[in-house]
Amino acid sequence: MRFPRITTAFAGILPFSNQLFFEIRRFLFFFAGRRTEQHKCQNRVDRSFHILYNVKIISCATKINPIFFYKFIHMISATLERLEYLCAIIPPLLAGIDEQILSLKPIANKWSRKEIIGHLIDSAANNHQRFVRGQFEDNPSIAYDQNRWNEFNFYQQIDSQQLITFWEIYNRQLAALIKCIPGENLQRTCLVGAQLLTLDFLINDYVKHLEHHLHQIVDY
Repeated sequence: MRFPRITTAFAGILPFSNQLFFEIRRFLFFFAGRRTEQHKCQNRVDRSFHILYNVKIISCATKINPIFFYKFIHMISATLERLEYLCAIIPPLLAGIDEQILSLKPIANKWSRKEIIGHLIDSAANNHQRFVRGQFEDNPSIAYDQNRWNEFNFYQQIDSQQLITFWEIYNRQLAALIKCIPGENLQRTCLVGAQLLTLDFLINDYVKHLEHHLHQIVDY
């Protein structure tokens, strides 16, 4: 399989930030989803070689350490792959948990497993706004009261399978959205509390937060 090479034609035409993220997005989404199980190992070697080759070109044009570029590309790619992996393996694991166990509250003011799933849905909903509005609004302030959202979404009263299905569909949609975000938009920012955070940071943090709570519900 032949891979396209990025030439230095872009150097001097695009501003630094646009050039960087255009190239990173091109690398990431060209290679995403193109490995088969049969050729996984070989394709991983091919992909690493071509990424490193093209990162060397960009680093020469921008005079930035190529290790920085490679780590950045790898981090975004790994985050997306992880989110898609979780969407595939977690729903059947959750569906195998008895309803009584999912609904059990350890103490009155602590969330049940079902309510933790609800919290992850709320996280998806609020980060969805960040990932979209952050691309065209200047520093939108998007935060939420997680306890009140959980309480007034009535997750404890809703059928668990509906929550599990909604969680899966919502996260598959977010994964598809993230793949389409133009590279230059990943450095746009949202205001979360008192912090200005890039979309790139928020995407990676979203999946870390997701896994933190999934480990409270199920072993995988």
